[in-house]
Amino acid sequence: VQPSFRFLGRDQVSVHPRLVGRLRLLGHDPAVVHGGYATLNFTPSIATMFFGLMCGGLLRSQRAAKKKLKLLAFACIGSLLSGWLLDALDICTIVKRIWTPAWTLFSTGCCLILAALNCVIDVFNYRRWIYHIAVAGINSIALYCMSMLLKPWTTKTLKTPLGDEWFLSACPLNEPFLQATLTGLCFWSVCWWMYRQNILSGFKPYIK
Repeated sequence: VQPSFRFLGRDQVSVHPRLVGRLRLLGHDPAVVHGGYATLNFTPSIATMFFGLMCGGLLRSQRAAKKKLKLLAFACIGSLLSGWLLDALDICTIVKRIWTPAWTLFSTGCCLILAALNCVIDVFNYRRWIYHIAVAGINSIALYCMSMLLKPWTTKTLKTPLGDEWFLSACPLNEPFLQATLTGLCFWSVCWWMYRQNILSGFKPYIK
């Protein structure tokens, strides 16, 4: 099977023939794409955001919890199958890098996880286990800003007392995983402190 795209360098990608027409329409060289992914994927990305708004609107609605679960499950399964069929029938390939319409539908179907969480948390009312996740979710904007602005500095600061050897001690291949895990724990600790300071105390009853 020919891949949908092949990396040639930092921002160079060899494109599958199914995407040639789309690239020519946007004025790109169909042989090799030098970046420009924001141009290719902004419309399907907007569709993904609308799907997210629709899911949020459904969860916030006054419908019964079981009704919400059924609607989410049917919508997610339908999206998964639609995205997979578009790719299998050679109509539109699934490519995350340029966020093709097939990927938009397929990735939306992955929100089946959201349906499962809705079942456990809202239908069965089992919430105590989500405490650590909810602490991050309540402060999600702060967490995002920290990850975008402070991640290199935090990683460098962690290496000062620990040293590079500590990250390489288990296995060199695990170094990125260990760095990301410790950095994420540092950011989560900040979110936990914000939660303990009652910055958004209105959400506490939900996760207790």
